[in-house]
Amino acid sequence: MPDPQPRERHYVFGGMYLAFSLWIGLGWVAIIEAIREKLAQFSSSLIAIIAVAGLLLPAGVFAKLYHIEDRTGDYVAYDYAYNMLAGCEQDAVIFTNGDNDTFPLWFLQEVEGIRKDVRVVNLSLLNTGWYIKQLRDREPKIDIRFDDTLIDSVLTDTQLVDLYRRLWEPKIPPEFKNIGLDIEVKTLEGHDLLRVQDIMVIKILGWNEWKKPMHFAITIPASNRVGLDPFLSMVGMTMKVMPQRNDGSDPEALRHNLMHEYRFRGLNDPEVHKDENTTRLLGNYRACVLQLALHYKDQGDSDEMVKLMRWAEKNIYMSWEGYYTAADHLSAAGEHEIAAEYLHKSTDEFINLYGTDPVATYDNIVSLAGVLLNEPYSAFDRAEAIYRQAIVLEPNRWEGHYELAATLQAIGDIPGALTVVRQYKIQYGERPEMLEAEQILLSASERPAATDSAALP
Repeated sequence: MPDPQPRERHYVFGGMYLAFSLWIGLGWVAIIEAIREKLAQFSSSLIAIIAVAGLLLPAGVFAKLYHIEDRTGDYVAYDYAYNMLAGCEQDAVIFTNGDNDTFPLWFLQEVEGIRKDVRVVNLSLLNTGWYIKQLRDREPKIDIRFDDTLIDSVLTDTQLVDLYRRLWEPKIPPEFKNIGLDIEVKTLEGHDLLRVQDIMVIKILGWNEWKKPMHFAITIPASNRVGLDPFLSMVGMTMKVMPQRNDGSDPEALRHNLMHEYRFRGLNDPEVHKDENTTRLLGNYRACVLQLALHYKDQGDSDEMVKLMRWAEKNIYMSWEGYYTAADHLSAAGEHEIAAEYLHKSTDEFINLYGTDPVATYDNIVSLAGVLLNEPYSAFDRAEAIYRQAIVLEPNRWEGHYELAATLQAIGDIPGALTVVRQYKIQYGERPEMLEAEQILLSASERPAATDSAALP
């Protein structure tokens, strides 16, 4: 079933499979009973052995799926929620988007008693009257100046006369003008109405008048931020609403939260299973690190950037995207050797994902190796290692063999390059590109001292 289908997968399919398992169990009991009647002359121990054999089915499923269901050392959700709360000031308000960035926060607050001073506001629920009343009436309260009648009969009502009240043309809301936010609010593309959640975000910010710090979780898409992006500053896992326009981040707060407030337990533990959704959420940690790295690059502080990236390697899941972007930043800062190391690690991640991620293709692996050959890296040893790994993945593809031969020629190992070309010809037949490469290499081997010897393109 294609994504996104979380409710159907988790709730409907889960119950269906449990019910199906019950029928399997009942069916197995019926089979055992039939066998017992047919083999009544045999000992009861034989019947017992046959019955026990039925346990092999769930045992096999258990053995295959245990590593996925095992939660030992898995603190991803707990720490993710903790970090979002820990980065907020006292009595702050944080807007969240969906269940993954809301329910874990509520668990920490209501069960663990952590940061109960922070009010979590879920934007999806903010479209409902009962939730707006809760935010208004329950501690920690939010300053909401709508009474029950207006909430029920006007704001959340779907009668035509009330929907007309939500018609909106792009403009600066008076609530924003009153607090100095000169930002135009637009409706969603293709719509003429403001959603209830949009109205409430505008009203809450206006009524608050900067009394409480206001944060948006970084998981909230731009379409749900009512145009506030120029006034949002990334401080970690949240973006704080600021009274003035800014460049999008607060480096000092970002560094403090990453290094001193946040927890990152088990993120690099290979024994902790991380599904697709978890891996996607962990990308937000990467975004924080790379945003801070970008600041150091702009400041020309390569030493701090290197320290940050070494710290990130140990504490968060970098993935190929993180290593690749880090290499770009490091190279721009003049740290070419470390940048080459990170490009190599990015390629290693690609190789590990080969066959499971549509981006991790043979062609992309070979292309990344080619980047390492160019200035300012000239990392021939790293490129050679990657080409050899690519050949193992798809030995019948000629490109990896060709590029490996060219790399070996570039470092002066012409006999090795010839061996690569000839082995390919023996195993997979002749190709025009490989025949041409062999001729160039033979010519180069006959004139080793010549400065105008041809090289593989």
